Order: sequence, then structure tokens, then C-alpha cells
Amino acid sequence: MPAVSKIAIKNQIFDALVQLPDFDLTKEQLEDFLSKSNFQMNKTVKKSNPDRKTSAYHCFLSENKEGTIQERRAQWKILNDDQTSEGYLKYKGIADEINSSKNIPSKDELKAAKSKKIKSEQDDLKKQIEQLKLENSKLKSTSDSEPESEPESEPEPETEPETVVETEPEPETVVETETVVETETETETVVQEVKNEEEEEEEEEEEEEEEEEEEEEEEIEKIKPKYNGKKPESPLNNYKEWKKNILGLSINDSIKRADLVSYKETDDYDNVTYEEGCPWHNYIQDNMII
Repeated sequence: MPAVSKIAIKNQIFDALVQLPDFDLTKEQLEDFLSKSNFQMNKTVKKSNPDRKTSAYHCFLSENKEGTIQERRAQWKILNDDQTSEGYLKYKGIADEINSSKNIPSKDELKAAKSKKIKSEQDDLKKQIEQLKLENSKLKSTSDSEPESEPESEPEPETEPETVVETEPEPETVVETETVVETETETETVVQEVKNEEEEEEEEEEEEEEEEEEEEEEEIEKIKPKYNGKKPESPLNNYKEWKKNILGLSINDSIKRADLVSYKETDDYDNVTYEEGCPWHNYIQDNMII
């Protein structure tokens, strides 16, 4: 038999205390004192941020609770491998609807926004390139329109011809168009690299979200016991599982018929309406894996 949980021990102690004739505190007051103390109870499930983006995978897990997390993960992989299938599109639609209600943009909307941003950056770069070309053209035309002025030479007396050393003319300083072409190519390369990096970041974010969701599901499986019985919605079955937890019994233990009758009388089972507020209402659904 596994060790009794802290919650079960706490419930046993509180139930015993409030039944003492000279004990004046209620169970609610004891719970309040405990919550303000340094005593740490085991956390059942790590609460998710309600504003966090929901994925198609998370919607699939929420709707399909039968089987282990490994089995359900394998089922999801089959759907995810064909993202045009009816099954995948179903859960993607559910996730998009939930995210839309939270004002969280969908995956397609995020891609469209990123594409728009990249196109705007490309347009700005093209304008800069056109400006460089225009400046280059002006510099070149200005250089061509300035003819070299040669000073008038006075006639010189005839002398023996001298050996003249020919020198190559100095090249004119002109902004080469090749530089502009190279700049254009480099900018387009940079834009493509930025686009690739953003797509990789988006894929990494999706993978991290799926890993977090898988970890949460695995954590739930580690903490919550599995219900192996029938009719988890039955009020009597919910009462039995709740009572076993109160008594500190294992989920595999059973309550004897005579004891069950006695417990039902003690807890006024027959007169308690099975609805929200009832201690064992939806106990299996909320505290066990079905």
C-alpha cells in the first residue's frame, strides 16, 4: 500500500479535531490557519497562465483523456503529420477560436504580420538602393560634363626633339555601379536571413509550448491516481472515492458493504443533494484520471 498523502493525513486530523466536544474551531477555520502557516502542501497541478496561447495539441489532449500521455502523444503525431486532415483542422479550429476570444492572434495571423513587416523592410531597402543609384548617376554625369582645360602654349624655337616619357592618365574618381549592385545583393541576403531566423524562432516557440503542455500532462499523471472503475459520473462512485481519500485508503482498496452503510449514515449521504458544494461532487473528474 502506497504512503498516505499529506492531504489525506490533514483531512483525517481536521475531521477528528472538529468532532471533539471541547474543540471550538470549524474545519474551514483550520484550513484558513493552515494556508497562512509555513506548512507546504503538495501542489497537485501547476496552474497555467489563463492568457497563454492555446495550441491544437492542447485542445486534443483536453478532449481525449483516455490512455496514457505516451499513447495520446502517438495519436497526436499521426494527426500532426498531416495538417490538412480533418482531425488536425478540427483541433486547430478550436485553438484558434479560444485564442481569438483571448485576443491572441492565430498562427496564420502572426505569419501574415511577420510577412508584412519583412515586405516593409524590403521596400525600405529598395528605396535606399534606388537613392544610391540616383546619387551615383549624378556624380558620374557631373564628372563627365567637366572638360579638361589645356593652357595655350607659346611657339617655341625649334630644338632637337626630346625624349618624352608618356604617363598614364590618372583614373577619374567615380562611384562604381558595381558597389550599388553588391549592396543590393547584400541587403536582400540580410532580409532573407532575418526571415529565416524569425521562422526558426516561431518553430522553437511552438516546440517549447508543446513540451510545456506535455510536461504538465505528465505531472498530472504522476500526481493524480487513475480511476479504473465504471460510471465515473455516478454520485455513489464519487462518494466512495472521496471517502477512501478521507480515510487515507489506497485507490485500489475497497470499502466493505457494512462500513459503507455506516459511512453514508455518518455523512448523511441520502439527504445531501449531489450538486456543486457537495464534498464528493465530481470528485473523480476533478481529482483522478479517467
